[in-house]
Formats: sequence, C-alpha cells, structure tokens
Amino acid sequence: QAGKAEQFASYGITLINSITTVGKDTIALATANGLYLLNKQTGNFKQYFTSPSNADTRSNSFIYSMYFPTPDKVVVEFFGLFSGKSFWTSVGWTVLRTVASFLLSFVIAFIMAALGGLFKPIHRVMSPIVSIFRSAPTLAIILIIMLWLDGQRAPIIIGFLIAFPILYQAIYTAITGVDKELVEMAKLYKVKPFDVVFGLYSPEIAPAVFDVSRSTISLTLKVVIAAEVMTYAKGSIGLEMQKANLSFDVAVLLGWTVLAIVLSFIFEGIVFGIKKLWEAKR
Repeated sequence: QAGKAEQFASYGITLINSITTVGKDTIALATANGLYLLNKQTGNFKQYFTSPSNADTRSNSFIYSMYFPTPDKVVVEFFGLFSGKSFWTSVGWTVLRTVASFLLSFVIAFIMAALGGLFKPIHRVMSPIVSIFRSAPTLAIILIIMLWLDGQRAPIIIGFLIAFPILYQAIYTAITGVDKELVEMAKLYKVKPFDVVFGLYSPEIAPAVFDVSRSTISLTLKVVIAAEVMTYAKGSIGLEMQKANLSFDVAVLLGWTVLAIVLSFIFEGIVFGIKKLWEAKR
C-alpha cells in the first residue's frame, strides 16, 4: 500500500534454481541443496532433501529430493505416521471398509455358489455376470461407482465388485469338486443334511476357501485404498496418500504404501491363522 515500505524476510535458503507455488500459502523452492516448502504466512519451512555430495552444485535437486527419497527417509516417515493426529482414524476406516467389503463379498459369494451347485440354472445365470465383473477394468468400475455413491460408501461397493467374482468362482469350483460317489452314498444311507454339510462338504471345500480368502482379502485392501484415493474418502489411507501426492511428498507417500503392505500381510496372516486353527481341530 502507498506510504508503507515493503518488508522482506530472510530464511537462509540459498542456491535456488526455481520457485513454484504449490498452495494458497505455500511455495516450493528447488535448490542445489534440496527442496524446501515454505509457508508464506507463518514463515515456517521444511527441507526435504540434503546431500553433501550435491552441495554448491547446480544439479537438478528437485528431481532428487522429490522423486528419489533415501530409504532412511522413508523409514523415518513410516514410523512418523503413527504419531499423526489422523493416523488411527485413517487406518481404522480403511480397515473397516476392507473387512466390510470382504465379508459382504464372501457371504453373498458363498450363498450363491452353494445355490449354483445345487441348482444349475442359478449358476447359468451367475456365470456371465461373474465373467463380466472379472473382465471389467478396475478403474472403470471405480469411475462408474463414483457417479452413484459418495466417497464413504463407494470403496466398499467397489471392493465387493472386485472380490465377489473371485470368491464365487473358487467356492463354486470347490463345491462341485466334491466326490460325487460320496454324495450319492450319503443319500443312499440317508445321512442327515447337517452331517453331510459339516462331515462331507466342509472338509473338502475348506482348504480351497481359506486359500482364496487369503489372497482375496489382500486384493480387497488394495482395491479399497485405490477407491479411497479416487473418491477422496474422508478418514482413509487413500486420502492420506492423495494428500502426500498433491504436496509432492514422495517419502510420506512411500511410508503409507509400506503401511498398506504391512496391513495386507496382517490380513493374510489372520486368515492363515484361522486355517491352522481349523486344521488343528479337525
């Protein structure tokens, strides 16, 4: 304004190659010594990369600092996630969506596969539907569901549409693969339906069901997170990944990716543990 002298602040950031606005109050400064994000309102800044070998050189520090974070930086960011204010909320909602999506897929797939095994017309109807969902690109399914549902519910339905055909086909194959002669003998000797289900079918189909569940639940997690990224689902790992991506924070993005991998192993481990318990009680 007229009559007022302009004020300048010094932050000790030198060897600047480029300056880019990345937010309303945030600018990125690519320097030979690393990348800085500076808040113009508070004056606070964070350095994302340092390397003595690049000091005082005109290297493309933007590429080094943004796209190639060092492993130790990723490890630090990974463990730093646990102290974040929204960490447990984000992880909790993503886990809840994954479990809900998987259980919904499993229950419906099991029921329809059992009915399809008993009544062939039902399988004839389900077969083309399953084939369509298995063939449809995941991204196309996400985009279509985004038109109908909000970000909180869309990931659950998207996960269901991806997991259901895999579970249905595996369970149906397991059910129809039970020895026909044993089934006929059970009918001949008028074995009770309860004993047929839990004494004949259950031991035959359980191993296949556990194996497909183990791989499918980790796939469901990946699909749910991808859907959260696309739909900007509040309180989710996907949204945190999107934030890191928009702020060019590759180290944080990789940290969340490592967390997703850890969760995937945990889910698979739970299913594997349940399988071992079932085998021990046989």
